[in-house]
Amino acid sequence: MANGTASVDLAVPAAAAFPYLVDPALLPKWVGGMVACEVLPGPASGVGRRLRQVVEQGGRRFEIVAETLEEDPPTLFVARLEVEGIGARATHRLSPNGGGSRLTTALAPEGRSLLARVTAPVVMAVAGARLQSDLDRLAAVVDAEKR
Repeated sequence: MANGTASVDLAVPAAAAFPYLVDPALLPKWVGGMVACEVLPGPASGVGRRLRQVVEQGGRRFEIVAETLEEDPPTLFVARLEVEGIGARATHRLSPNGGGSRLTTALAPEGRSLLARVTAPVVMAVAGARLQSDLDRLAAVVDAEKR
């Protein structure tokens, strides 16, 4: 199964960029097609928090459940994403880069079911293709809000 990795340079330090990875109000500003994002019952923040994200793409509406697996502000955020029975792990790493930061995001498929093994390559190819455009959008949003 294929993995996807993308990086982008951000005009702000990691501490200012990190909220864009975890705040439900900020995610729709840069994640392509996201029309809603809400915290599900359970922890409101940190490990174990779950978000319901609604994304519209190609005329379809998808619900993604994102569960925080690891959070070490302002440098690391790891979440498990699940959409229609397909799982993936998203690892976001922020590192210093001059006066700003560099965000590297890696997507890796998870799941052992037959459905996951059969569909993961297609799902990961689509997600991987979107990943760089989402990160580029994030850089533009952060830059515009910095001004």
